[in-house]
Amino acid sequence: MRSLTPKAVQVAKVAFGESARAAAVTVDPETGSVYAAIERQVEFGLDVDVVKIADLEGNDRTPDVSCIMSSQLITQVVSSFSTPVLAPFKLPEGASQVVNMQYFADDRSLIILMAGGDIATMTFAEPLMGSTSVSSASIQRQLTTQLEVVGSIDSGIKAAAWSPDEEQLVLITGEDHVVCMTRTFDELYDEPLRTDDFGDDKFINVGWGSKTTQFHGSLGKAALMAARAPKPTEPTSFAHPTDDALPRITFRGDAKYFAVSSLDPYPSSGVRRQVRFFSRDASEGGVPRLSATSESIAGLEGPIAWRPSGNVIASLVRYGYEGGGEGRKGRWDVAMLERNGLRHGGFELREDEKTWENGVIRGMEWNADSEVLAIWLWTMKNYHYYLKQEIYPHQAGSKRFVSMRWHPEQPMTLYVIGEGESG
Repeated sequence: MRSLTPKAVQVAKVAFGESARAAAVTVDPETGSVYAAIERQVEFGLDVDVVKIADLEGNDRTPDVSCIMSSQLITQVVSSFSTPVLAPFKLPEGASQVVNMQYFADDRSLIILMAGGDIATMTFAEPLMGSTSVSSASIQRQLTTQLEVVGSIDSGIKAAAWSPDEEQLVLITGEDHVVCMTRTFDELYDEPLRTDDFGDDKFINVGWGSKTTQFHGSLGKAALMAARAPKPTEPTSFAHPTDDALPRITFRGDAKYFAVSSLDPYPSSGVRRQVRFFSRDASEGGVPRLSATSESIAGLEGPIAWRPSGNVIASLVRYGYEGGGEGRKGRWDVAMLERNGLRHGGFELREDEKTWENGVIRGMEWNADSEVLAIWLWTMKNYHYYLKQEIYPHQAGSKRFVSMRWHPEQPMTLYVIGEGESG
């Protein structure tokens, strides 16, 4: 694969005042329109505006040119809603109250999930044809319905993800339960996230020829099994101080499996990250079952991203600190995990020691054809990874990016939302 030089860059500036901040982004794959959530804390809660950014299909009009275009983009607020409820748990600095925003092309709807627990929906009506006697603002009001809060999770929502087939929603509540719902929010599953069970795919040793298969009588057999039972041990690997403690959810491309990364507490010795893998069987209505739990990986961090083709899951491992991975200070790896929880290769990030010590990677995401992993942009061929492109805020003095999303059908189209200087 050649270097990923941007073919075109389009920038839309949305001004909402100093108290407003960008929160999330989603895309309509049919029209190319992008929807961004802009949140604003007010005296009694939070206001959320949904902004439509249209005419983002200009790439075909500017072939083989690296440029920045903003004059052709049209931005407009299509809907808003307010909520008095903020996250009932601690959010990391700079984190958004909008946990997830998803556009559904089949019924032209938009769903927003809030950390406070609210679930808001809106529907776009079919475009009006032949309307020439009303203003564009009036037409826009007829084309959308107001965002409406249709339900709420009392303990809040720490993480949420839609399955790739858009038929099921998986979320982690503020009480650390895994909850699965249908598209219409009918509950399919609600169980605690943490369990002592490894999962359905745990390794099994039948013990042919061993003492476990010999006759001992009921009391002798019970005594033997008790003596052979593993004693619980406390972990020697612990999370890095920069871990935001929030869970992450990622789906495999065929929607048959999803994984959850969570920070698991150990009362006597701190916390560490664990990844649990769940299966979804269509014959059982898509109700998930715990399939496997990752091996203990010292230094494992929160972000995870399942490669759509299904063979590996990208995760992060930090080395060189007490309780972290065994390695030199300053080493920071993207580690690939298999579905059975075992590690399978990876690559090292090219960051200096200062960034390694205090830096935080908020997320990773594979593109649609499984070729490019966005942290920054890396790509893989035959399990060898190459840095292809680094993307920075386009304007001097701009603040950090806050969300990113690949186009669901165009593998080389990436949407990034960030904060810029006002004025």
